[in-house]
Amino acid sequence: MAAALPLVDTPGAVPTLPVQHATDNGRRQATSASLGTGVGLYIHAIFGMP
Repeated sequence: MAAALPLVDTPGAVPTLPVQHATDNGRRQATSASLGTGVGLYIHAIFGMP
């Protein structure tokens, strides 16, 4: 789980997607994009552990 934290905190594509959704579609779309991105990163980190 801790392995995904740097991915969430570093600038790049992860924060860009929710910001884009917030400016284009509003807070509800940005929230769902943020949650989906976070869940995807944590699932990826869990399956990447040996």
